[in-house]
Amino acid sequence: MSYKIIIKIVISFLFLAYIIFKVDMTLLFNAASSIKINYYIFSFLILILNSFVLAQKYKVVMKPSGIYQPLLRLVRINFICRFYSMFLTTAMGQGVIRWHISTKDQEGRFKFLAVMFFERSTFLFALLFAITASIFFVPNPKVNEIAGKFSPLLAAGFLSLFLFYFYLNYPPLYQYINKIVSGVPTKEKHVFINKLFKFISIFSIYYRKRESLVSGLCFAMMWQLFFLLRVYLLIFAIQVPLCFFDICWMASLVLLVQVLPISLNGIGLRETAYAFLFEIQDLSPEKGVLLGIVLFSQMLFASSIGGALHLLSKE
Repeated sequence: MSYKIIIKIVISFLFLAYIIFKVDMTLLFNAASSIKINYYIFSFLILILNSFVLAQKYKVVMKPSGIYQPLLRLVRINFICRFYSMFLTTAMGQGVIRWHISTKDQEGRFKFLAVMFFERSTFLFALLFAITASIFFVPNPKVNEIAGKFSPLLAAGFLSLFLFYFYLNYPPLYQYINKIVSGVPTKEKHVFINKLFKFISIFSIYYRKRESLVSGLCFAMMWQLFFLLRVYLLIFAIQVPLCFFDICWMASLVLLVQVLPISLNGIGLRETAYAFLFEIQDLSPEKGVLLGIVLFSQMLFASSIGGALHLLSKE
């Protein structure tokens, strides 16, 4: 087993240990026993619906690469990726498996790296937009303090994405950078520079493909909205007095934190983050842990569907 996986497992257990000592387990079990199952089911149905949104998003962003998969197959791939992400890290599990299945028996496998990076960039944009559009309008001094601390990171994220999209859609800049890349003799390039230039070159498939960018961003925003509605329904399920804007910044921020490769599939990290953010809102941290647990339970159900589809399709 890779030492990186071991480290992430250890960190996940440390987060779980912290939760056990931090929260009142009796209150947690009592809160869990009073979950309104109808809201939980509606929330899970949105998860299913969002798999179709994500599939359509991949269909759109894959088009410039020449890699084609029908919509229903992309939906199946989404669930299979969820299955594998339960055993590997989220990014590694979903990314590698999606690359393998989506490009199977097709050319342009290297181009799929550009597809995944481009798709993740739209995902990050939707996350940053959701946080920015809500956290600065919450009338809570503690939340405003968090917003102030995160504002440089949010600004840096937006700036990085803007430069990336500007590079792809502004011909003089694109041509100038490509001229630099092609003008340096290969033997004079450092190994890292070689890899960097090669990585930059794969994004040529998105050069001046504004329709791919606009469509990708639209589907990313749609996916994020459905995700927030899903979490909002779970708030009703666990009976917590929060408005949609509260959920908008908190759920998006936790999802952003989960991108960090420091725990196994976000286990422990997600629950600890919600417990901390709930305390800031003067709410029970036990409810925050419970929200993280019910979200993880939905992931388990979705991964079970993916496991069944994997066995049936023999991917």
